[in-house]
Amino acid sequence: MSPRIRRTVGLVLIWLVGLGLAAAGVMKFFVPGGESSQAGAFADLLIPLGIVEAGSAILLLIPLTHRLGLLLCTAFLGGAMAASIATSGLAEAIPSAVMQAMLWTGATLRTPDLLGPLLVRPVPPKSDAPTTTTTTTTPADAETL
Repeated sequence: MSPRIRRTVGLVLIWLVGLGLAAAGVMKFFVPGGESSQAGAFADLLIPLGIVEAGSAILLLIPLTHRLGLLLCTAFLGGAMAASIATSGLAEAIPSAVMQAMLWTGATLRTPDLLGPLLVRPVPPKSDAPTTTTTTTTPADAETL
């Protein structure tokens, strides 16, 4: 895959996740009173969660703050998965897991050196000079000789 195509696919994945998170965050501001009861234990936290979700998504979409947004969105989606598993079961965490996989796939395609040595083990440079081993003797070894 050429670098240009890889970068474009990465940007598309990042923008899909970023726009999805931003839309979900903004929608939390406009929840009617009757529907907030569906949020269960988190009904009182809808506005703060919306602020964090939309803010993280905005930071993700701005090129200068992309890496900070990536970390914040990862943390937010991880918390969403944990809350979904704790309250509703494993099946409810699948959308957050898919979004997180899309996010990291896009980030890695956009910036291949993002994870650095975590993905690729550096190969030590080969030297042209032959290696020689030298032995040294210590004063204790000299007495035994």
